[in-house]
Amino acid sequence: MKKLLKKNVILTGFTVAGLMLSNVAMADLLVYNGQHKNAGVEKAAQLFTEKTGIKVELKTGKTPELAGLLKEEGAKSPADIFIAESTGPFLSLSEAGLLAPVGDDALANVKGENVPQAPKKDFVPIGVRSRVLAYNPNKIAEKDLPKSWTEMVNDPKWKGNFSYHPGSGALVDQIAIYKKLHGLDATKAFLKTMKENGQSITGHTPALKKVDAGELGVAMINQYYLERLYKEKGQENVQAKIHYMRNADADSALSFSAAAVLKASKQQKEAQQFLAFLTSKDGQEAYISTSGEWPTNAKAVSPVSYLVPLDSLNPPKTTFNNYAEIEEAKTLIKEAGIQ
Repeated sequence: MKKLLKKNVILTGFTVAGLMLSNVAMADLLVYNGQHKNAGVEKAAQLFTEKTGIKVELKTGKTPELAGLLKEEGAKSPADIFIAESTGPFLSLSEAGLLAPVGDDALANVKGENVPQAPKKDFVPIGVRSRVLAYNPNKIAEKDLPKSWTEMVNDPKWKGNFSYHPGSGALVDQIAIYKKLHGLDATKAFLKTMKENGQSITGHTPALKKVDAGELGVAMINQYYLERLYKEKGQENVQAKIHYMRNADADSALSFSAAAVLKASKQQKEAQQFLAFLTSKDGQEAYISTSGEWPTNAKAVSPVSYLVPLDSLNPPKTTFNNYAEIEEAKTLIKEAGIQ
């Protein structure tokens, strides 16, 4: 059993804005959870406890801050598991040697052409996201949407009528893939033109709401935000729809929520058991019941009505971005004045 975790242990030498530290209790497993609150991890953890009797304590915060905390804590971290909404932080933690190899059961649960394995097999995808265009069919017909984001940012008729989220981890992944496919000069040109001609709106939900209200033509978002708006307003009250690009370019890039066991964990067996459950059919269906993502286990069934089959998306044929590619993408975005 894990001893009582005190606030001053977590915060020593590091301030974690947004990290929820209340109600710390005895737990068999401690999860640093970078997912949005009530995004599905809670349900999966509760079901795991019901099935195994192993208690799970979630410490929810912002992904970059939790990853930074794990780096600072290193081998002394009290965390057993890290869950986050993008793979970049895992690549950084992997580079630092802080992640344990994923067990065979979890690896076996997650297979598929569009779900690649981590380079060192030390983290595992638990949810799939696609980049899409949100639009309002009462304002714009789907047939009139741009065929690519490159076309959109360069077309005068879309100037000021599209948005991007400057702080999105998915944007970082997308730009890393864009550079792989198009090269450095084209990537710089894309970012420069996107900044000049688009609206920078922090948060996918605010941009989606502007599209829904007819105040913005299209927004670059991840597909699951539409499901969240359905839950907030009721599907019958939402006008916005999403358009899958399906062009094998960075526009239709997939990104992944993921999970890993920390090498510092003193509960390796139980932590691997949790990863195996989280990637199982039951665990996946509990997780995606509120996350709005595609499951990474092909046996799991999503409740989201508008999700098309994952194998129909035609994403670019790339593997996970590596650590260096992620860092370069961040640099390019900053140099463009977007972050």
